[in-house]
Amino acid sequence: MARRTGSRDFNHGLPGGVLLFRVTTMARPWATSIQMNKLTFAVLALLCFSSCAFAATTDFDADLQAAAAKLEALLSASGELLTAGDVAGANARLLAAFPEATRTPTESFVLGNMFFELDRKLSYALHKSAAAGDPGNSQIAWEWGVEQHRAGEYAAALESYKKYSADHPQLALPYALEADCYLRLNRVDDAVAAWRKSEDAPQGTVEAMEDMVCAVHREPAPHKIRADLLAKVVKQKDIAAAQDLIALDCQFPIDWWNVGPQSQYLAHDAPIVKDAIKSVGPDDVRVRAIACAIDCMTGDNDADAIRKIFDKYHLLTDADHTVVAHGGLLYVLVSAAMNAKLMDESAMRQQIAPKALDLARKGHDAELWDIAVYAAPLDQHDRFLALQREAWKATGDQRFAGQLLYIKLDSGKLEPDDA
Repeated sequence: MARRTGSRDFNHGLPGGVLLFRVTTMARPWATSIQMNKLTFAVLALLCFSSCAFAATTDFDADLQAAAAKLEALLSASGELLTAGDVAGANARLLAAFPEATRTPTESFVLGNMFFELDRKLSYALHKSAAAGDPGNSQIAWEWGVEQHRAGEYAAALESYKKYSADHPQLALPYALEADCYLRLNRVDDAVAAWRKSEDAPQGTVEAMEDMVCAVHREPAPHKIRADLLAKVVKQKDIAAAQDLIALDCQFPIDWWNVGPQSQYLAHDAPIVKDAIKSVGPDDVRVRAIACAIDCMTGDNDADAIRKIFDKYHLLTDADHTVVAHGGLLYVLVSAAMNAKLMDESAMRQQIAPKALDLARKGHDAELWDIAVYAAPLDQHDRFLALQREAWKATGDQRFAGQLLYIKLDSGKLEPDDA
């Protein structure tokens, strides 16, 4: 079965699948990157979130196509509202396509898929309504199972997955998700049996399973967080919110593995942010870092252009190797500098990571700590372990606990009674 690779296609489409956008891994030190040129592409991907190619009934398939077409006609207007930070207005525009009083199960199903990443509570309610209205439809049962799984309703999710598997016994994915539910119910033997079914099933990939585990367990894409930050910047001229907003726009999460610039949001937010914080003064390192990140993400991507940007703002590559005390922005800048080969791994460890460590120890910024752990030379194993442990205690971020466990396991130092 195929493992995750540097480039992969997302086919979250109607039966048969429609290619919506391509994810490309960037040569960045800590993350992969995705470039979304149009918000509509991201919204379309959410429209039909089903991760399997379904052989739906003729009537259901026709109703599904009709409902999707009606929503697609509203995506441009809804996308404009979302870009402007009006999440509630964008949601209302889409919901109005199918008034609740006359909404069919199929329409609830499509809306639920649409809102899967935009509004968790609304998505759950819509899929619940669809499942109640058409209990015999296995495709609806599948999406309702994913909602139940994400909500921690593991026993109920199992029943929904089994309903789908009864119609599609050849697909591995539902059995894998059943295994996860069984584990969370402490039914280990049943989990093993379900996992073996997934291994024996003739159709499915490890990558598809990873995508769905990610969809179930991660937080939805933070469109609402971004809208709240934008409002704070506009109303309060808050530079801390401005840093958070631009860092988020520059590395907007798609899943556990893929982040990158959300071009539509960045184009909208950049001039607003620059105007809101102009009273702080152009020499402030926070203002320079915001402007540098925007220019790196929106300008030419060649090495000479990136070098001129860093020279302009006197960051990272200047004589003092100046850093900003904001992990998200520093992450963006370090990634851009390394991609442009303005610094290598050794220079980053010697010049940037120690400064990040000093800043990280003054707070709880997980992104700063993520950079700071590279302050330890690769050959100083104990030092690396100590920094991972310190980062875990300072932030509570699970990435550091996971890395700490992995390093100890890989080096043969993880004992059964390890605290």
